[in-house]
Amino acid sequence: MKKLLLLGIMFLGMGGVISAADYEVDQKFTSVAELEGKRFVIVNETESKAIYDVNNQNLAYDTYAKAVTGTAYSWVLESLADNADESVKDCYTLRLVKPDGTNHSFWGNSAVYLNSGSPTGFDGLFALANGDQLGTDVKYGGVWEVEYVESKGFTLRNKAIGGYFDGLGHRPSAAEPAYWTFCTLKEKAVEDTEDPGVK
Repeated sequence: MKKLLLLGIMFLGMGGVISAADYEVDQKFTSVAELEGKRFVIVNETESKAIYDVNNQNLAYDTYAKAVTGTAYSWVLESLADNADESVKDCYTLRLVKPDGTNHSFWGNSAVYLNSGSPTGFDGLFALANGDQLGTDVKYGGVWEVEYVESKGFTLRNKAIGGYFDGLGHRPSAAEPAYWTFCTLKEKAVEDTEDPGVK
């Protein structure tokens, strides 16, 4: 049995490479208007990393291939144009969605949103229900100013904290904006690596 297993491994080694599926950016969005009703992934193209959910409220920032194995990795932008508070009428919430298109939910919440931590306490990034105050730890902590900058990407500025989301440690308090690609992902085509000399 061991001999057969070793022969099989040797054959695979000569004939090709077996690897996990990899992903790449597919459709890119270049305006807030384009995002209406669409699901998208938040990625840093330079680092080839995406933001995704790993364990209920906890978000991670890792490779595309890792992101698509998470519980949820797509987002839906929701306008606050009808909100009574004038200060957030040009802002948005970002609802987390599972791969089948349904809302990501836990702890009895019907939907969860991108939230900041408290300006005076934990400075992290997570997904939780927004509630009436559109935030969890602090009012408007789940509210974002979203802007597209030509040839750079989207910025996410948190309304409560006043800082930009930079992705490094999931901090929404950066003074300078980081630029994100809002897009869909697709599986990369698998290259045929078979050795033409092996028959």
